[in-house]
Amino acid sequence: MSVIQSHGGSGKQALEVANGLEADVVTLALEGDVQVVADAGLIEDGFADEFEQESSPYTSTIVFLVRKGNPKSIEDWDDLLREDVGVITPNPKTSGGARWNYLAAWYYFESQRQSEEEITENMKTLYHNVLVLDSGARGATTTFAENGQGDVLTA
Repeated sequence: MSVIQSHGGSGKQALEVANGLEADVVTLALEGDVQVVADAGLIEDGFADEFEQESSPYTSTIVFLVRKGNPKSIEDWDDLLREDVGVITPNPKTSGGARWNYLAAWYYFESQRQSEEEITENMKTLYHNVLVLDSGARGATTTFAENGQGDVLTA
């Protein structure tokens, strides 16, 4: 038996499978990507009703990867708003994981009882501090870990 792997963003993988890439297992980040595969006739109708939580097998959390010793004392989303912090995160327009990052930040600010206007301004500030918007998580990780850019990677 052999395993052939294919790596890429959730949306890209969904399109590849829907367009004929053979796969026994596909891990996708977003419901919309699963629907692309279903719309191609590769998942039976009603799949979301077969298990609890609309057949979502797990939840996710966002982590901050910082430089050794955390020299900028980055602890929470508020720290990513500081002018002296360079952020690396994938582009939410092209990466499912980046959409989770975006939503986690939004939820954090919302949980601080900020108004929608305040949250929007904080999101603008956060993305103003992003040094590189790679198309996916793998590229963002390379930018941070191998190329040494930024003070924090959201993943």
